[in-house]
Amino acid sequence: HLIQLVLLREDKLVQNTELKKENKNKIKTYEDLEAYSSKQEKLNKIKKDDYHKTLRYLYIFFICYNIIGEEKSNKLEEPIYKYSSLLENSFSEDTLDAFIESLNKRLPSKDAFINSFKNVGWSNHTAFYKDSKNKERVKIILEILEKNKSGRDLVDYTLEHILPDSEGEENAQIGNILPLEKGLNERCKNKSLEDKILIYKESNFAITRGFAVRYENNVENFIPKSRTEFLAKEIYGYMVENI
Repeated sequence: HLIQLVLLREDKLVQNTELKKENKNKIKTYEDLEAYSSKQEKLNKIKKDDYHKTLRYLYIFFICYNIIGEEKSNKLEEPIYKYSSLLENSFSEDTLDAFIESLNKRLPSKDAFINSFKNVGWSNHTAFYKDSKNKERVKIILEILEKNKSGRDLVDYTLEHILPDSEGEENAQIGNILPLEKGLNERCKNKSLEDKILIYKESNFAITRGFAVRYENNVENFIPKSRTEFLAKEIYGYMVENI
């Protein structure tokens, strides 16, 4: 079904990163999704632009609902089962709009989303954030942020804690983490934030260079907790724009 292929295509990513173990029989591959899309386009059931717009929306919805909000996918069974057959066998724009609206009603409020976002982080020094699940959640969100800013994917990168993550739980939050090339990350070891800023400016990643520009002359104003909330609002705003 279209919905299962589109929405649960992202479940494969989550399952591969050990964020989700259940419902493996529902996982569909990206190749299945593309093949189904081609079929629907040939049958003139869905325009290519509409298909990709819907795919992007469902991807963002899944990240906000499941990865950040940590809601269970089984809460989506009712709209999925209701609309999957309709969209596959008698596709119409009205039916697609109704499906999207049914998902919108399940999105968290802005305040709830920001509160959940504060739980996103990773550190080997803090029990609450110390496991591969948390690390992968951080990577997924950083990849969305980079894609939104530069249009490019993050590849061959490490997670850099701006301030030492050994100095408190707040420093494990995603607001204190940047994507950084391995070689640059190694050069940052035991350096002050002022010195790190110069290294961040050499990065190929837009969000890392943007951070360097933002705090180049005022590192004393950097507060991980505040940046975490800023990123939460940015992600939420991006989600709303794509509804």
